[in-house]
Amino acid sequence: MEENQNKKKNSKVLSVIAIATLLVGVIGATYAYFVGQIGSAATANVTLTTGTNDVVTFSAGSAITIGPVTQANFGSGAGDKSGSTTATAQLKANNQANVATNSYCYQAYLTVSTNTFAYTVNSSTPELLLNVTKNGTAVITNKDITTGTATVYFPTTNNGSTTKHTFAATTKNTTTTDTFNVTVTFKNLSTDQSSTTGTNNTGKTFTGVIHIENVACS
Repeated sequence: MEENQNKKKNSKVLSVIAIATLLVGVIGATYAYFVGQIGSAATANVTLTTGTNDVVTFSAGSAITIGPVTQANFGSGAGDKSGSTTATAQLKANNQANVATNSYCYQAYLTVSTNTFAYTVNSSTPELLLNVTKNGTAVITNKDITTGTATVYFPTTNNGSTTKHTFAATTKNTTTTDTFNVTVTFKNLSTDQSSTTGTNNTGKTFTGVIHIENVACS
């Protein structure tokens, strides 16, 4: 009897050992399995590059100043008196290798806010004239601005009717500049422009502002 009991005890011990060994084998196999799937750590560089934008800038230039016009410098044969300024629209294209054609539009114009000048001869003989060139080509030639206040748009062609100017970014990192030269001239006529018995232009004032600004192309 005792021998049978010892055999049973030994069988139980062996069974426990076998089960423990099996568990260790299962755990070990499971652990090894997951290590193989995860693998070792790795790194990679990440680089982010952004392109620049097209940049459009406008400059209205300095104030136009004529004079002072006095009897000492505006007598008979002394010549006309003029003042000028330069306005610009500039586009710098972005820095990408393949530049899409991006178009930009703007308008340039003179706003007359004060004008007390008058005709001293007749309405077909101007006292004040406006001349404008774009990149050296005339767009306004001898426009009479003697009287009144108004907005004078600078056209795209000489004395034309289209006033929307366009330029485009077609090549990377290039700069395109449109330059307007604006001149106002006080004409020295052959008649007395300071007559005390009729219309005269002494003590008169002309004030205007040059504008250049973005507008929609469509």
